[in-house]
Amino acid sequence: LLTDCHNRGIFNGVALVVNDGKEILTKGYGLADLEHSIPIKPEHQFYIGSITKQFTSMLIFQLHEAKKLTIHAPISSYLEEFAGVDYKEITVYHLLTHRSGIPSYTGFKEFDKASDFSQAQMIEMILRPLEFEPATRFSYSNSGYFLLGLIAERVSGKDFETLLSEQIFTPLEMNASGYSTTWLDNEHAKGYRKTIDGLTPMPTYLAQTLFATGGIYSNVLDLRKWDEALYTNQLLSDSLKQIMF
Repeated sequence: LLTDCHNRGIFNGVALVVNDGKEILTKGYGLADLEHSIPIKPEHQFYIGSITKQFTSMLIFQLHEAKKLTIHAPISSYLEEFAGVDYKEITVYHLLTHRSGIPSYTGFKEFDKASDFSQAQMIEMILRPLEFEPATRFSYSNSGYFLLGLIAERVSGKDFETLLSEQIFTPLEMNASGYSTTWLDNEHAKGYRKTIDGLTPMPTYLAQTLFATGGIYSNVLDLRKWDEALYTNQLLSDSLKQIMF
């Protein structure tokens, strides 16, 4: 199926398939770098985009388990910028479940993915009227996960990259995974999109702006380790894991 999809020009990438704990396919299809004709392979690192949010969520639940925060507390307990009356009902759990009412910054006209916004500028951009009352609706919000990253940093006293390394990547030996504020050069599969002129390089996001919403890179070999860990209590107790799921 994947070979056929690749031959039809609708799939270029890496697949890893596991069935009942047995690896039955690990294979790259196409090129990691069109300009230099580099074949793609399972070891190639990709920017995983919003899959980053899974890891941000895990960090928050780990900090809850360590009693550094509580997921049911208002976000103003950890983010003094959100002490205003409009935000007093928003809890950490509302951010986790995209039910806070805070609109996603990626939809703001002043947001430019290639601009290097500071954290203060990002907070200022996010501080705006809510789309709806907290807990009344679901609306996917990158803003919420950006704020979760800030909360994790403030309650732990560590930066997001260090937290990921200490709490997840090192224990699981995810040695090809990390968080970076600059785009990788080595073993990095480059992204492309179809345009009227054919395949063109994807525009570059600044990972510092994506932060806890999409700044992680990984490969399929490491993501298998992550998947397998979620079936155990290596990272989190069963009771909290069920809430996270």
